[in-house]
Amino acid sequence: MEIELAKKTIGRVRQAQRAKRALDKVIIWGAIFLSLVIIIIAAANLLVNRENQVLDSKIQSLKKQIEAKSKIENQQVYLNSKLTAFGGLIKTHELHQAIAETIFSLIPDGTSLKGFEVTETGVISLAGSVPSWGLFSRLLTNLEQPSRPLTVAQSKIMQINFTADGQVDFDLELTLKI
Repeated sequence: MEIELAKKTIGRVRQAQRAKRALDKVIIWGAIFLSLVIIIIAAANLLVNRENQVLDSKIQSLKKQIEAKSKIENQQVYLNSKLTAFGGLIKTHELHQAIAETIFSLIPDGTSLKGFEVTETGVISLAGSVPSWGLFSRLLTNLEQPSRPLTVAQSKIMQINFTADGQVDFDLELTLKI
């Protein structure tokens, strides 16, 4: 009778070898799976990097376009500011022209002006001389009557001087209705 003691040992060794083979297969398949995952991640990373490069090139292109148009924008802003200022100048020019037309329509022929000043408050200082009292009287009458394009709101005689040859020197302050 033979006793086989190795049967149990051989069984254990075979089980250990099966477990080792199963573990080796799991490790190999796990390594293959992890390799595939790493390859997929690397490929995704490459795709994302490529997309980033494409986007960067588009951004640089748009920056160049914006920089090219910034000169035009600066010119447009400059022109708009100049047109706004010019519009204000036209309005003040029209107002100054209306003031000058009104003043010169009030002054009778033969009057010589020595000073014509418009202050910031809108008061017009007018200095001049007329050859006779009658002409000065006509000037005062003109100040009281309606005038065009603006009308006199208030007039004030600041000074009147008579010369030896009958000439009348005057200083007036006028306020126009604007």
